[in-house]
This record gives sequence, C-alpha cells and structure tokens, in this order.
Amino acid sequence: MFAAIFFFILLKNLYYTFLLTISGRDEKTFIHSRRSRTCLGNPNMGFVKVALVKDFEPGKMIGVETEGKEIVIANIDGNYFAIGNRCTHMSCMLSDGSLKGQNVTCSCHGSVFDLKTGNVVKGPAKKTEQVFQVEVEGGQILINV
Repeated sequence: MFAAIFFFILLKNLYYTFLLTISGRDEKTFIHSRRSRTCLGNPNMGFVKVALVKDFEPGKMIGVETEGKEIVIANIDGNYFAIGNRCTHMSCMLSDGSLKGQNVTCSCHGSVFDLKTGNVVKGPAKKTEQVFQVEVEGGQILINV
C-alpha cells in the first residue's frame, strides 16, 4: 500500500513538472485546470500577471483566479477585457459560457454581460459585473486587482 501511494505521489510530481516545462510558464502562472488558473501576485495588489498574449486568439476567453478574485478575460479583436467570472444571478462561471462580440453569455440561465462595461445586457441577472483594468506589457496580460 505504501509503495502504491509513494508511486502515485511521484507520478503526480513528474506529471506536474512535465506540464510546467512544456507550458513555458513559471510556477505562479501555471494552469491548474482546464478552465481556471491561479496566479500569485505581489501582496500590495496592483497589476498582476495572469496570462500570456500568445494564449489568446481573438474571440477567446479564459477564467483566472488571482488575489482571491475570479476573473474572466477575453480577447475582442486584439483588445483585452476583464470582468468578474461569477454571474451575478446564480454564481455560475461566465468563462463556461459563450463569447459573441463583446458580450459573454452565462451558460446556466442565459444572462448576458458586456465585457467592456460589466453591464447586464440581458437578464435574469440584474447586478453588473466588476470590471478590471487590463494592460499588455512585454507579451504578458496584466490585471489591476
């Protein structure tokens, strides 16, 4: 039993190291799941690196978690926008929804949010999403948290 547990832990660490190596990222911005990333920024907040420009083609969005905040980032025609990733209606993840133009549609109940303003375009949600300032610097996408 001990050997099996040891083997599993060893295999998991090797797999993690392999993924880190092929991703070309440092440990702080490594993808931990298919849809969400955890990023560790500086304790003084401000702008935090959350992704790389090369990860985004126009019309793509991803969910990230940084400084305890869940955020969805989208590339709209080469411009990057970020709002809260939890729908204000029932807390479903907006990054699981669909992106059309500058609007993201929640996959749970169809609420639509404008990624540029955070405003509700179509309910049932009534409360706007928090908007995060995005900057691109040296091929990195930074969000002001």
